[in-house]
Amino acid sequence: ICVQMSIYTISSFLFAFFTQTSHLQEECFLDGKGFETLSFAKRQVATSMDFATDSPFWGHVSGGLNTQAIHHCFPSVSAMHLRA
Repeated sequence: ICVQMSIYTISSFLFAFFTQTSHLQEECFLDGKGFETLSFAKRQVATSMDFATDSPFWGHVSGGLNTQAIHHCFPSVSAMHLRA
């Protein structure tokens, strides 16, 4: 059970790290002006960011969270199909 809990702990840490990395960047914060006029999809893309979308390594390590912006528009599409 200790090994299983270790896996869950590491996975949880990585999930939290990659989701926050994709959302807590200066470019992801809108200034409020015009925010209400953006469509749902534009708001999702504007408030998250992708990184290393062409890297199989980062795609695997992050569990596909390196394509976070487009994932918000198409959440049911597998991360394997979201790569650039």
